[in-house]
Amino acid sequence: MTTATTEVRALYELHDRQAMAMELLGWTPEAWDDRSGSVHELLYGGAAGGGKSHLIRCVAATVATQIPNSVSVIFRRTYPELEENMIRTFRLEVPRSLGDYNEGKHEFRWTNGSITEFRHCEREGEVDRYYSAEWDALLIDEATHFTEFMVTMLRGRVRSTKPGWYPTIVYGSNPGNVGHSYFKRQFVEESQRHGGQPWMALREHGGLRRAFLLSKLVDNPSLSGDYELMLEGISDPVVRRAMRDGDWSIFAGQFFSTWGYERHIVEPFPVPKYWRKWAGLDWGYAKPLSYGIYTQDPDSDHVYRIRELYAKELNDSEACERILATEATVEGSADVRLSDPSVWARKSESGRSTAEIYAEKGVQLTPANNDRVNGWRLCRDLLADKPDGRPGFQVFANCYEFIRTIPDQVYSKTNPEDMDTDGEDHAADEWRYAVSSRMAATGSVVTSWSRRQGWQRRR
Repeated sequence: MTTATTEVRALYELHDRQAMAMELLGWTPEAWDDRSGSVHELLYGGAAGGGKSHLIRCVAATVATQIPNSVSVIFRRTYPELEENMIRTFRLEVPRSLGDYNEGKHEFRWTNGSITEFRHCEREGEVDRYYSAEWDALLIDEATHFTEFMVTMLRGRVRSTKPGWYPTIVYGSNPGNVGHSYFKRQFVEESQRHGGQPWMALREHGGLRRAFLLSKLVDNPSLSGDYELMLEGISDPVVRRAMRDGDWSIFAGQFFSTWGYERHIVEPFPVPKYWRKWAGLDWGYAKPLSYGIYTQDPDSDHVYRIRELYAKELNDSEACERILATEATVEGSADVRLSDPSVWARKSESGRSTAEIYAEKGVQLTPANNDRVNGWRLCRDLLADKPDGRPGFQVFANCYEFIRTIPDQVYSKTNPEDMDTDGEDHAADEWRYAVSSRMAATGSVVTSWSRRQGWQRRR
C-alpha cells in the first residue's frame, strides 16, 4: 500500500456497505496484487442517501494513488450536477499534498502522475467526444440518468496496456429515469438469478465479472434521521418506494407507469386476414429506424402490435427492402403507413424528400398526426383495461425492441404533459404516430376506418 493510498483510506472513512463494495472491486490491501477474481463492473444503488457518490469518489482516489499514471473518469449527466455533487466535494476532500485541480481541463492531477477526469454527457451525440479516450476506471454517478447507448459506448473506452491491469467500472444510482430498465435487466435481475453472488456477463454484454449491491438509507448512518423523515413524507407511493426503499420494480418519473410485462405482452397468434393492418414509422439513420405493424380485432376493438423492424444505418433503399420484407411476414398487407411529417422535407443535396424516395421503392407513406401531448394521452388510454378485463393494447412477444424501450420512457423535464426526448424513444414515437392518426374520438381505430372508408365490421 502506498503512502498516498494510506492517506486516502484515512480521508474516505467507509460504512459497512461501502466497504463491502470496495472488497468486491478488489480495492483492499489483500487483493491489490491480483484483482483477477474481483468484480470489475459494479452497480451500487438503491435508496436515496445510500452513500453512492462518496463511494465513487473513494474508488477514484484509490485507483489514482494505487496505480501511478492511471486515468480515471467520473461522469454526471450535466456539468452543473458534476460541479455541485462531485468536483466541489472532491476538492475539499483531497489535500493539496496529493495533487492539484486543473480548472481549465476539469481534472485532478495527482503527484504520482495519475489523473482523475470530471466529465459530463448530456446528449447521446456527445459520446463522440470520448471515442479516443482510454480510461483505467469509469465511474458514473446517477447512472440511470444515462441511456443504454451512452453507458455501453462509454464502457467501451475502459481499456489499458498496463500489465496485469483489470478494469474498474462503478455505477451509482437510484431507481428511475431513462436508464432504469437497462440497469434493472442487466444487473438487478441478473443478480437475483445468481443468488446475489457475482457473475460473468455474457460476451455481448461486455463479458466482465459483475455484481449488484443494494444500498439503503440505513447503510449510511452519516445522514441524520431528518432525511429519513423527508423520504417518509413523499406523498406519491411510487416515488416513496423507489427513493426510500430502493425498489427497482418501479420508479419515479416513468412515463408509461401502467405498463406491465405480464399484462401487455402476449405470445404471437395467427392474425385473421380480414383484420385491418396499419403501420407506423419513425425514420432514422444514425439513430434507429422503428417500423411497427399494428392490427385491431374488429369484434373487441383490442389493438395489437404484431411485427417490428428496428435498425440503424440503413439507406433509403435498404430500409424499403427491409420494410417490405417485414410486411411479407404478415397475412394481409398494411393499408396505410403513418410517418413523422418531417420525412416530407426535401433534402438539400438531392432536392427530394425521404417520402418521395420511399414511394419510388414501393413504400407509400402518409403524414401522421404529430400532436405529441394528445398522442401520448391516446397511447396511455390504450394501455388501460377494457370492460372485458384485458388491456386495450398488447404487444406480440417478438417485438423485442418495443418491449425493451417502452418501460424506459420518462417525463419531460420542461413539459409535464410530454415525454422526454433524450432517451431511446424511436419505438414510442412510431407507436404514437400509428395510434393517434387512427384513433377516432370514440377511441376505436376500427370505428374511424368504417366511417371514412365504408368498411363494416365482420361478425
